[in-house]
Amino acid sequence: MKKQFDIIVYPTSTLENTIQDPALEYFPSLSINDSLHFTTAEWIIILHHDLHKHFSVNHLNEIANVCLEFPMIDCFSPILEFLDTKLSPYLLDYSKGVTPQNKVEGALYDYVAAPHPYLTIVSRRIVQRTGALDLSFPLNLQFVAWGLRMYHAQGKVFSFPLQNFSMQSSFNTDVLSHHKELALVLHKNLGFKKAIDFMKKNFSWLSLFYFIKNYRTIRKKRRKATLLSPLRDADLEKLYHS
Repeated sequence: MKKQFDIIVYPTSTLENTIQDPALEYFPSLSINDSLHFTTAEWIIILHHDLHKHFSVNHLNEIANVCLEFPMIDCFSPILEFLDTKLSPYLLDYSKGVTPQNKVEGALYDYVAAPHPYLTIVSRRIVQRTGALDLSFPLNLQFVAWGLRMYHAQGKVFSFPLQNFSMQSSFNTDVLSHHKELALVLHKNLGFKKAIDFMKKNFSWLSLFYFIKNYRTIRKKRRKATLLSPLRDADLEKLYHS
């Protein structure tokens, strides 16, 4: 019988399992991409080590239920509530490029542009279609780029609320601190015009020079990521918050 879940916990080389279940396999990981190659389950949970300490069987059961309820979805990114803040997946934003879902009004269960890196659930089929993370970007943007690439591969990313974690949040989801790399992510997945629009609204000489320097490389990556993409501009517009 095929396993339902493998759990990649990063960044760590050692691990004490918080859920004792022979049907689960844990992968302590210093490289998410390397660990993905060894997974065999239908779904892979990618979990930050700090969050893993508080990850319970109740959380796992909630994830299992949502995977069963929404079989057409390829990636789930839960809205996480901590003692001091919320953490949520990303929506596209006309001005900022991307923005956390919890910063705008909207449904808790909804399509989003990309997952956050601290707890993400991906299907084996979408991993096979998209490969893995683009390590040329900072961690948050690796997941933004991966989520958008899933849409080009006919996948979908979906948010849902997960029960509270009794801990203070130490996670950084500020993608705008990486202006110059975000422009490249937008060009790779949304096209040249979207990247230029973003840089005009968030202009800096450093971002412009960085974009010019890396333009040829990212253009090649865009061709590869979008070669067989069925995604239309109208589909992308649905991923923007209004």
